[in-house]
Amino acid sequence: MEQQNPEQKSDFMRETIKGRPISKRKLFKSTITTLFLALLFGLVAGCTFLFLQPFLTNMIQGQKEPETQHITFPEDPVEMEPEEMLAENLEEEGEEPEPTLNMEQIQEMIKDIPVNIDSYTKMYGALSDYVNEIKKSMVTVTTIDSDIDWLNNVQEKTNSTSGVIIANNQKELLILSFYEKLKEANQITVKFNGGIQASAELFGYDADTGLAVLRVALSNMGTQYWADNVSIAVLGSTKIRNLETKPVIALGMPMGVEDSVGYGMITATTGQVQYTDANYQILQTDIFGSKDATGVLFDLQGEVIGIITNHKSENMENVIMAYGISDLKKRMEKLSNNESIPYIGLQGTLVSLDANRQLGIPYGAYIQDVEMNSPAMKAGFLPGDVITEMNGQLILAFSDYTKVLYTTKPKEKVSITAYRLVQDEYKIMKVELETDEVH
Repeated sequence: MEQQNPEQKSDFMRETIKGRPISKRKLFKSTITTLFLALLFGLVAGCTFLFLQPFLTNMIQGQKEPETQHITFPEDPVEMEPEEMLAENLEEEGEEPEPTLNMEQIQEMIKDIPVNIDSYTKMYGALSDYVNEIKKSMVTVTTIDSDIDWLNNVQEKTNSTSGVIIANNQKELLILSFYEKLKEANQITVKFNGGIQASAELFGYDADTGLAVLRVALSNMGTQYWADNVSIAVLGSTKIRNLETKPVIALGMPMGVEDSVGYGMITATTGQVQYTDANYQILQTDIFGSKDATGVLFDLQGEVIGIITNHKSENMENVIMAYGISDLKKRMEKLSNNESIPYIGLQGTLVSLDANRQLGIPYGAYIQDVEMNSPAMKAGFLPGDVITEMNGQLILAFSDYTKVLYTTKPKEKVSITAYRLVQDEYKIMKVELETDEVH
């Protein structure tokens, strides 16, 4: 057998495979395309995340609730200097009374004013249009009280009262109403102008004035409905000159029934109700209504100037009377923010011009009574003392004392300057006390 020489060449063909030469132009083009696509993909992904992120966050964490806004009501415009306020309803010595018009002068002034059926109709038509507008801030509050009788049957009693929308804290509408009809309610429903209804909760109340604040969640209110049918009431001022004879409109339930209206004017402003640490002006009108009337007084500028009250004398049960709005504002702020009301325990009044001139009593908050075991009693206050300064602020009337007190919180230190009559002479006294909380 013939052997093959290793060095002998094979008959098979041998090939060497060489790689294709790299094209720099194509490589550059491919790199640019890849970078462009990567950039485009990143841009699309970023935009998608940007638009979907709030939605995804809300799905995972739930929608974030808006923060509750702290409610404040505007201060009254200053129309009278403190000295004028002290001398209000009193004539200055030597001052001549203002001239008054006689009947002939009055008739001359009004002789060209048409007084007939048409003018009368137009006047009440204009008032009706005005009432329809201010009614947007009014509500009807309906309560259901449930009880079980001795036969184990459920008895339900329905009551109605009125309310006025006073604030929007970005989470709820706050409604000022009347506590007497709400205190035993198991269910509270508010009907707004236009007919929509929503459930409400009692937010806070004031036992002295009998006022309460309800809250209605904004989530229960449609945006378009809100814009067309509901508005926040504007609070006016009762610390103004010539408040008597001011035309007013009573809205709510002044006649004892829903959506009733009364027209008239303020006839007296000298009435006052005294409570601990606060006094409230009473506005008397010439409007006759229900002895159980509820509602508010509007002036002709669209502002609330009074909250109807049942504090009346025996012979005036059907006359509509109201708390002056200026004295209520700070209390309403506390209720609207669910804040505790500070307490010192004093009842008092202002020092009149006559009392200052004839008796030498300093201008200030004159103390008439001191409650037992109150911070005021523990600090040594006595009836007859006169507070002239509180936390560095001048006190010229009891309303000033109340205003400064409501800027404090319970358990807060308060510095007071007062005067006490000692051996026919008023001597200064400095007192520091700690406020308590109204219970």
